[in-house]
Amino acid sequence: MGQFGVLLMRALEVTDLVKEFPMGYNLPPNRVIEDISFEMDMGDRMAIIGPNGCGKTTLLKTLATIYLPDSGSIKLFSQDMVKNRSRARKTFSFVSPSLNFQSKLTLSQTISYFATVLQKPPEIVIPFLKRTNLYKMWDSRIESFSEGQKAILRLALGFLKQPKILFLDEVVANLDVSRKESVINIIEEMEAYQDLTLVMVDHDPYVVDRLCSKILVLKGNGTIHSLSSVSDLMNKLHYNFSVDVTLKSDIPDSKALSISKAMRKNNLKIRYFAEDEKKLKNIINKLISLGSIIQEFTTSSVSMRDVYYLLFEGGLDEGGV
Repeated sequence: MGQFGVLLMRALEVTDLVKEFPMGYNLPPNRVIEDISFEMDMGDRMAIIGPNGCGKTTLLKTLATIYLPDSGSIKLFSQDMVKNRSRARKTFSFVSPSLNFQSKLTLSQTISYFATVLQKPPEIVIPFLKRTNLYKMWDSRIESFSEGQKAILRLALGFLKQPKILFLDEVVANLDVSRKESVINIIEEMEAYQDLTLVMVDHDPYVVDRLCSKILVLKGNGTIHSLSSVSDLMNKLHYNFSVDVTLKSDIPDSKALSISKAMRKNNLKIRYFAEDEKKLKNIINKLISLGSIIQEFTTSSVSMRDVYYLLFEGGLDEGGV
């Protein structure tokens, strides 16, 4: 097919992608992205994660043609995105906190302006605005909006384009819990009913866990550490349960480690890990024996936040329970 469209199941094909930035006269360029390759089918939902400075946002902006690659290729529905940027940009939306607004315009005027530019009916985003409780600001100026409300507006403009691929750069970071949950629910529905392909950068493991089925992990030098499913990453933890403990007063690390060596401690907060129910019960019994120094503790299954810890902050010591 000679045009961008939705009949091709392969939504995105990235091959040997390299992005670098000049560092000044007679200095070698700074290579931020190094030989990145991956593929996504229509409806795939992928998060790009990695340590600070590994090139996550640079990769996302390169995929969205904001930056041009120095080598390699990006294909959208089998068509070269770099050679056909104007057509490609009609097919995807890039939503970022860097999008600013004319503060003296009202929400109504802002939506109307972008709808005119995109040649889309503004009514497209009214249901989204109502569900996120932003529609009540319809006649209010943007200068009165909180950062969370501006984040909702940025998402609304991304949806206004009716994209087939959605690139999200930490767009829910400034939302409160209820609005974040509402936005996640809406995105899930869009993926389910419109085959929306999602590529996102987000530091919140909860958001990644809810919205994504694949994880692209970058190393600090801008290369791929791994590309796998969320379930495969979870299986690599080797732990099934966690216990979150709040102390009344601090205790020596040696005492905390006597409960279990599979732990991480941050002042009055300790998180223990257990491979099975037997070890979980052992940890709980030892915590109960500490008595008065424990304010509270809760048990749960391991989550994506534990994946983040193991990948970027170091592994956990085994044994001790």
